[in-house]
Amino acid sequence: MPNNGKPITVAISGHWLLGCVPLFGSRLQETLNDSSTDFLTLINVEVHPLSNRGCITLLPEVTISKAKVRIIAVPTSQHEAPEKRWNNRTSKEAFRTFAIASNYRVSGDLHLPSKPNGPPFILVEQLKKFFALTDASFSLGKKQLHVPLLLVNKDVVSCFHVGEPVQVESAGVADSFEASAQLDALLP
Repeated sequence: MPNNGKPITVAISGHWLLGCVPLFGSRLQETLNDSSTDFLTLINVEVHPLSNRGCITLLPEVTISKAKVRIIAVPTSQHEAPEKRWNNRTSKEAFRTFAIASNYRVSGDLHLPSKPNGPPFILVEQLKKFFALTDASFSLGKKQLHVPLLLVNKDVVSCFHVGEPVQVESAGVADSFEASAQLDALLP
């Protein structure tokens, strides 16, 4: 796919959409949590059914209802807006987290600005509609895939656990994401 945006893989009901999201200087999580629009645009999109590896169609652009997005896998650790990230740094602690989002089992490091006060408080007060897990993994059925960043739609979470704090490498979170995910491993 040409470099016309941030490469992502979007899980919606029954399909994977592999494409790029134009961000125009914003971060992906900000774009997803932007309440001024209910839709997300992807360009250069491959549509894959969950049932097999085959691409059923290639589309130049699609519009997706953000409410229908289950999870979004980001297969690269390259930050989409490094200057904005640097300017918005805050001290956060990482906690190993597990959730069931729709039919996906997800786990990863949840970065919170303060010590968790229980999962209900975290879900209601500390997380926006789409929350990020770093050093994440997800599975549907028996396959499990690891990605540097996973964005989860809070509205499809039916089970949520926040564990103990994890030690984040002193080299920085971005350096711990050297291994890029194999997107074709997403499909059975």
